[in-house]
Amino acid sequence: MGQGTGDITGGDNRALQAAMDYAASLGGGVVEIGPGEYTMRDSLHLRSHVTVRGTAGQTVLRKAKSAASALKLDGDYGEEQFTVQSPDGFAVGDGVAIWDKNSGGFHTTVARIIGANGNTFAISLPLNADCMVGNGAQAATVFPVVSGYYVEGARVQDLIIEGNKVRTCR
Repeated sequence: MGQGTGDITGGDNRALQAAMDYAASLGGGVVEIGPGEYTMRDSLHLRSHVTVRGTAGQTVLRKAKSAASALKLDGDYGEEQFTVQSPDGFAVGDGVAIWDKNSGGFHTTVARIIGANGNTFAISLPLNADCMVGNGAQAATVFPVVSGYYVEGARVQDLIIEGNKVRTCR
């Protein structure tokens, strides 16, 4: 896996995820990532029994610039979409978090945008809680650069993970 060479090529999270998912479909293995900077518009979602290995000191996963907007409409628990006041910077495939002041971190929804219609976006997971406009509800393209849910035997080696704080939405 690399930006110009390898079985799967590319310079972003989509190519990395394709390599990860392919290795997982074979029952596990090692995904070798060549040197370079890879733009992350969503998490690299770890899979069971797959090791992701970069080139020591040379493989950088850098989070893309963030976008944020207040919600235009209330988001109800279990709903699989959200509507923002300003859709600028939100795109299909992006990782996104949706919350309001009552979320406390525990009820923040982190998902992937899977569809768009104007300023309304469909997401891959239902909202974990009500996100009320009156409680400062907002959405932002923020997410962990690497994530693992319900995995075992996954490993991450020799990667530089850059959260890109200087290019955040705030």
